[in-house]
Amino acid sequence: MRLGRLDEASEHAQAGLALETRVGSPIWINRTTDLINRIGAARGHVYIRDQIAAAVDTGTVPEARRSGAATAAPDPFQLSARELEVARLVADGLSNPAIASALFISVPTVKTHVSHILAKLGLESRVQLASWVAGHDLGPAAPARE
Repeated sequence: MRLGRLDEASEHAQAGLALETRVGSPIWINRTTDLINRIGAARGHVYIRDQIAAAVDTGTVPEARRSGAATAAPDPFQLSARELEVARLVADGLSNPAIASALFISVPTVKTHVSHILAKLGLESRVQLASWVAGHDLGPAAPARE
């Protein structure tokens, strides 16, 4: 899932759930069910993110409004490496708890990162952040930690 191969992740999770159900392991059934739900949500958000990016590219929706008097385009390099990771995951539609889980940090830390990102970029919402990420080449996502 972290590699963006959602179809494969879904197949593996479904197979795991079938095995866990046969074995009768309620803890793992719950965890895998949660994973399947997160994969489903990620699929939907990737589709929505791609639609937003296409709409911005074709000019059918206005670019994200900037708060304050900022006129220059924000520089992605003003964000720290961790903020860039968080921004990518927000753009992928993950919730704060899902981001915290993916990055092995606390939910309050995610909230702090998101608020700093929005402030640095002069944005007002996660949707605007998703649009901003879609419009910038932020490079490949950092590999998942083990």
